[in-house]
Amino acid sequence: HRAGEVLLHGIDEVEGFGDLDVRVLGLESRKLRAHALGDVDFAGAAADYRALLDDASAPRALVLYRLADLERRLGDDAAAVSRALEAARLFQRDGDPGQASEALNLAARVEFTRANYTAAARLLDEAIRLSSQGADWEHHAEQLGNLGSVYFFVGRYDDAARVNALA
Repeated sequence: HRAGEVLLHGIDEVEGFGDLDVRVLGLESRKLRAHALGDVDFAGAAADYRALLDDASAPRALVLYRLADLERRLGDDAAAVSRALEAARLFQRDGDPGQASEALNLAARVEFTRANYTAAARLLDEAIRLSSQGADWEHHAEQLGNLGSVYFFVGRYDDAARVNALA
């Protein structure tokens, strides 16, 4: 309920929420509103998340994951992959295989768009392993579909059909 107040009303104080929680929710709120209006300032949002990297109390893995996605949208593929991989490592360290698999999936999607299919397949194999470990079936299916796309683009049509059938 309190998170909803922050997101819906854009307020910057909620009893029981730390300052960082409110700042992160505020960033998400601005991003959602801008997206709804078709006026997303990805560079501004990325700058906000970069500032959070200097905050020792910030949930670093989550900040890195969100920043990686923004950098992907801005076309900074190398930074997006690097940050997504660091986020995945931190999520794994913190015992969150589902979030780690999502971060690896993000890095794989960037590698796929760069036509680096070998790296994309390797990252997706690990993401699929982690999402099944965490019983995150929705993301597991998405990752299988992404791996099927990789296989299709490299001409491994039987493998593509096999993993797409599993998705």
